[in-house]
Amino acid sequence: MAEPRFSVVIPAYNAGAFLAEALESVTRQETALAYEIIVVDDGSSDDTAAIASGFAGVRLLRQANGGVARARNCGIAAARSELILFLDADDRAEPGRFARQADFMLAHPEIDLSFGNWTVENEPGSYLARYGLAGPPARFVELAAPLDRLLADGCFVPTSTVAVRRPALLAAGGFPEDRRYAEDYALWLALAAVGRFAFVDAPLAWYRTTANQRLTRSADTYLGVVVTLREALVRHGAALEPAVAARAGARYAAAVDALLRHDWAYGGRARVRARLLALAPFLPDELRRKYLLASLMPGVVPRTARHVLNGARRLARGN
Repeated sequence: MAEPRFSVVIPAYNAGAFLAEALESVTRQETALAYEIIVVDDGSSDDTAAIASGFAGVRLLRQANGGVARARNCGIAAARSELILFLDADDRAEPGRFARQADFMLAHPEIDLSFGNWTVENEPGSYLARYGLAGPPARFVELAAPLDRLLADGCFVPTSTVAVRRPALLAAGGFPEDRRYAEDYALWLALAAVGRFAFVDAPLAWYRTTANQRLTRSADTYLGVVVTLREALVRHGAALEPAVAARAGARYAAAVDALLRHDWAYGGRARVRARLLALAPFLPDELRRKYLLASLMPGVVPRTARHVLNGARRLARGN
């Protein structure tokens, strides 16, 4: 068997309902390059492993449940090639992705990471356009100042469209395993600080929004963004242009506000006080004052807010 020119890494947790679709989208790709498919079963309790085993050529790795970051890192460590393409188990690779993206990366060794647009289930329009990104759909172009863009505009790199060099991943330490959300954002920021990115304004993957395992907004969701932005601003904030630093700082403040608002509504005064202590000294003064005052309110107020939020969500769903 020929040595693979690239490795497709698919983390999977209780993905039995969708994994076959993802794998079919991979095995139907037309490319002259040899490649390997690695599925990492992250402690599933359903038939994920059996489905993966049913596809010829799939390397199945199994681990105790440790989260998507650990699963992806397991796949990266096991890969036999120097180029990694990611796909989540409930997404699909668009036809032609591998030939287009792998060929580009192999022809352009100066590029560390490439990504593309993706089609979002039930959401019309261009995903990348939401972040002000536009380019020719027929070819990859280099992204200028990727670190500045990621800090100022947010995480616009869709993980299921990424191709990245394995040495760069290993040098960056892989996906951070200490958070349940924004682990991909943290890695893209680390890579953008030292490497070069390119993108194509054409869909390379289809993103499923109705999968059960998609995260709802929770404390883990908000905390992941807060921790990731705080780390990046501590490391790179002093070197940023003033306009970029201002936008990144505003995004960090908004993320902290969302986390504290969630804590206040769902955890009450004690959780807010604990979070204020944990976030110091990286807590904007305005938010410190705002939530210190909120933590002095009677306990019935957060409970009422929680009921109002839940009622609003039910109305939005039409329940």
